[in-house]
Amino acid sequence: MRAVTLQRITLVAVVLALTAGARANLLVNGGFEEGGAAPCVTGWRLSNATQGVTCKYDATTHAPNPGVMEGLHRGSTDVNTAGPAESHIIQTVTVAVGQQVRLTGWIAGGTTGPVYTYFARIRDGANLAAPVLAAFETTNSGWQRVDIVGIPTTTSVTVEWGFSGPALNWGIVTVHADGFELTQANPVCTGEPTITGVSQEYGVTDTTVTGVQLAGTNFDSTCEVFLRGTGLPEIQATNVVAGAGGNTLTFDLPLTGAPMGKRNIVVTKANCNGTTLNNGFLVILPALTNGSFELPAAGGSSCPNPPTVHAPPTHWLQTGTSTGTDHFKRDSALYPPGCPRPDGEHYASVEVPIGVSFASWSVYQHVAVTPHQPITVSGQFAGGGRTTVDLIIRDGDESGPELASQTIERRKGCPIHIYDWVFAAVSATPTKPYITVVWRTAAQMNEWASIDVIHASHADNLVLAVGPPPVEICGNGIDDDGDRRTDCQDPDCAAASGCTPPPVEICGDSLDNDGDLDIDCDDPDCAASCGEICNNGQDDDGDCKIDEDCTEICDNELDDNGNGLIDCADPECWASPLCGETCDNGIDDNNNGRVDCYDSACAEFPACKCHDPVVDYDGDGDVDMVDFAMLQRCRSTTAVFSQACRCLDTDGDGDVDEAELVSLILCASGPEIPADPSCD
Repeated sequence: MRAVTLQRITLVAVVLALTAGARANLLVNGGFEEGGAAPCVTGWRLSNATQGVTCKYDATTHAPNPGVMEGLHRGSTDVNTAGPAESHIIQTVTVAVGQQVRLTGWIAGGTTGPVYTYFARIRDGANLAAPVLAAFETTNSGWQRVDIVGIPTTTSVTVEWGFSGPALNWGIVTVHADGFELTQANPVCTGEPTITGVSQEYGVTDTTVTGVQLAGTNFDSTCEVFLRGTGLPEIQATNVVAGAGGNTLTFDLPLTGAPMGKRNIVVTKANCNGTTLNNGFLVILPALTNGSFELPAAGGSSCPNPPTVHAPPTHWLQTGTSTGTDHFKRDSALYPPGCPRPDGEHYASVEVPIGVSFASWSVYQHVAVTPHQPITVSGQFAGGGRTTVDLIIRDGDESGPELASQTIERRKGCPIHIYDWVFAAVSATPTKPYITVVWRTAAQMNEWASIDVIHASHADNLVLAVGPPPVEICGNGIDDDGDRRTDCQDPDCAAASGCTPPPVEICGDSLDNDGDLDIDCDDPDCAASCGEICNNGQDDDGDCKIDEDCTEICDNELDDNGNGLIDCADPECWASPLCGETCDNGIDDNNNGRVDCYDSACAEFPACKCHDPVVDYDGDGDVDMVDFAMLQRCRSTTAVFSQACRCLDTDGDGDVDEAELVSLILCASGPEIPADPSCD
């Protein structure tokens, strides 16, 4: 007994020591809650795998039950290609030499082929060639608990999980992982690093940005720097050097092949949690790229109409507020624009289909420029719907101040407005070394665009030019400066011959005569002539309603007020002598299927008003035996026409039966005890 007791005490002491010295999870995304770009989930990479092996996020093949062990997501790897089947998903982390590491978590396997081994291992080094410190292996399917320990002899360990087995001639093999934690007892962190600023917040793709410097604290020679962004490949800094005193960290950023977009700056440090500067670095493009939307290369032409939808254009990002997602398309067939296209075979589209409502949707690109040098961004646009479409230049990123904008089209009324390849341009002088070009489609029907209308805008041949903005040439019938005003419509031509007085809006010709982008009844100039004409079945004021604000005529067999109800079926006519209901004769006078007090036309008739609650028959404020006696007198299975009994017909089915008895019981309060008015 003494030996057992001592052994138990020793074990407890070890567990307490490990718990007291434990630190946060050394693994990045050990819970697999973050997705990421192919070929693997954030923080992990696929290594030494056979052909056809994939690394996925929440794969559905042989999905385990329950679907996850922690959080909302899991990591997955699988293969269904004939041949040797082996997969290793790995992550290398920095550790303290000689201090025990512990890996815990869950794995679940599945296969329709031969028996496979599903494993989780710790290797003593930075790759799969390093010796195995500890391993968990199983051939069982379903979630298996992983809990292994080892003592590293180097400053890094590699955690791996996956599967291995015989050649796969048919079927598929899968393994899932969740809740992975790698901890180390008594790690030595010389001070958690912090970031207070960065000397360079941007870089041009396919270049190397040298001498980037972070300001902060507790930097040392074990620090590593990464750029990480959701759905973007990780970029590791090179030539990382910590300054004296640990207050600076200088490094280079190789941006070869780096896609445009914002990234977090992440600093890791041996035995420490590390630190992150969210959205600390932006990769930009050297020039406006793929402005004709021909990339990626697509087979077939988008002409003639209707076009064939192709993969979304590259080098552009999208964002917005909508009940839908991913509205950025290429060659949308919604309001297809004319052929030939302004440049090349293809064009870009912002598409909001029926059933989706939205406030705005933007497509944008970050472009390098020379500060204080005038630029002009121009393009051709088409589309349809009830939206406002703008071309915008912002100083810096997409949240930067708006330098200039040009409204391309604006339509909020009816009929649906369709426009085909119009020119627009916007000019500005940036103050920063990069700008954001934005093409925005925004709702024009109340706060959100209506869901019963297709909205689409198309763009092609977007170009950025350096130099003074273009000027309007008066009298050539062309919008030369792209401000959506032609010749005399443009204030630039106010003094030109033939432009006095300026043009005015002609109401009803479906044209923007005065160049203010408001057409016919959308234009305030037409307010006097755009009132609704009643009883003609037309939308005279262009507000998408027919004969609204009109009075129903009760004997002409027309829907005069446009609410879908005709003559006596319209509530406006219920009080008319032509359609009135006599409220105490037991006859359906207005032929609407409701008799006397059952007809809403009699709601204000004195004899048709009920007490509250309605089972308070005598109206004395309580529900007692007097009211029960009245219910007994009205109890019937046939239609009830007396007003007193009608009030007791609480479910409106034309009789007083068990349902009304239940209502009375629920409301019963007793003599002189007020009943709850909401009881029935």
